[in-house]
Amino acid sequence: YNSQRVTIEGSVKKPGVYPVRGKTSLLQSIAMAEGLDPAAQDEIVVFRQVNGKRVAGKFDVAAIRDGSAEDPVIRNGDVIVVGHSGMKAAWQNFLKAVPAATSVAMFF
Repeated sequence: YNSQRVTIEGSVKKPGVYPVRGKTSLLQSIAMAEGLDPAAQDEIVVFRQVNGKRVAGKFDVAAIRDGSAEDPVIRNGDVIVVGHSGMKAAWQNFLKAVPAATSVAMFF
């Protein structure tokens, strides 16, 4: 089992190469990378080798979480890429730049 690995990159808190032990789902894999970054997109791409060719599948994390889509099983060698949302990132940067007192004062 130690030789089975999955690569998780992009907008996750801890990108890297992780061991896969037994049946592991996409959400479990994201959890191994300590979850999605606040600026992550809901759409994730999983790259896999099938019959010597690289194929890709796109998955909607929000749909998986709400039960309207299946949580796919991740296989040895898969590469999970979590995209970065520029709009979410801009909003997060804005919130970090606004002092707490200023944001409260704006509502009064």
